[in-house]
Amino acid sequence: MRNKIKVKKVLLGTTNPLKRDRLTWLLEDLDSCKAIYLEDINLNLTIEENGESFENNAILKANAYSLAYNGLAMSSDGGVTIPVLGKHWNGLLTHRFAGAKATDIDRLKAILKIMEPFQGEDRAAFWNEALAVSYQGQVIFSFLKSGEKCYLLKKYNAEFILPGFWMASLWFSPRFNKTYLDLSEEERNSQDLTWIRIKNQFNKNINKLEYY
Repeated sequence: MRNKIKVKKVLLGTTNPLKRDRLTWLLEDLDSCKAIYLEDINLNLTIEENGESFENNAILKANAYSLAYNGLAMSSDGGVTIPVLGKHWNGLLTHRFAGAKATDIDRLKAILKIMEPFQGEDRAAFWNEALAVSYQGQVIFSFLKSGEKCYLLKKYNAEFILPGFWMASLWFSPRFNKTYLDLSEEERNSQDLTWIRIKNQFNKNINKLEYY
């Protein structure tokens, strides 16, 4: 069922191709809504993600993009929680923990080294993602959602690296008994509870966009 709230244009504040697809998906229930991509307006921002939480970082990005765009913008920020590592792992640095210039392969090798001592349940992990929607530099709403438990594999296939989600090469779904890369599109959509929960919450907040 489509929502009749009419939001004409929303800038998707991300350079991550996978997140861009997810943000576009969130807007499907908005009538007469056009997603604006960064390349559409030739916008290239450098935003320091120094927030103390995923939600703080999502707000920082959404505020910056909406101010530069002078309109509505939405951004997200996410990372993995690995309970067994406790304070020795900072999910906010999921993309940067191996160094600012690290490649996806570098990240995969680094996390495998960290997880080497752990077996079974100790290899459990959860994905977290925060969403923020802002208008002209001011946040309208934001929230954080987490997904279902998965497990980190002990090796990766270098031929199958998913752009925008490097950890997919290690992600194992116990519900389907498959790696993320082996899931069908339907299974991926079902397994990705983080974004399903984000969309459910987003739809509850749609009315707040009516006046922008």
